[in-house]
Amino acid sequence: MVLALAAACAIGITACAPSTNGPLRYTDSGTVWCQSARLDGSIGIPIDREHGPPIVVTGVRTPKQTGVTAHEVLLVPVSPYDRTGSVSWPLAEEWGAPKSAIGRTVPAGEHFDLVIHLARDKGTSGTTGPIFIDYEAEGHSYTADTHTVVEMEPDCRE
Repeated sequence: MVLALAAACAIGITACAPSTNGPLRYTDSGTVWCQSARLDGSIGIPIDREHGPPIVVTGVRTPKQTGVTAHEVLLVPVSPYDRTGSVSWPLAEEWGAPKSAIGRTVPAGEHFDLVIHLARDKGTSGTTGPIFIDYEAEGHSYTADTHTVVEMEPDCRE
């Protein structure tokens, strides 16, 4: 009886843990963006949904951040050829009026950039560490590793 209960709990815990095998995937290209000069900046991470189920963004995590604070997380509608990339903050008017990403649905056939407002601590260097997107699709929770790291330096020269 105790063994069966332990097995049921283990299955329940596994079923509740976010999976990395969801419909949102990023290649491990080791992308590092360097931002300098300003204390505030942002990074746009593409969320392209050509087909498949809609996704709902539930969170963005940078668990290894040091010297950098993540603030707003926005969804900006874009075309596949016109991306936000690494831009200053606040966003320019050309990006329209983006809305908070958390709780927003990204349906199939649409292109968005998940734009994260980042600020580095005054006078210091910092990094986000890898950026993870938590989301839901078809009633399941997933986590996508974007393999993107943002380094915020007073001077980005190598």
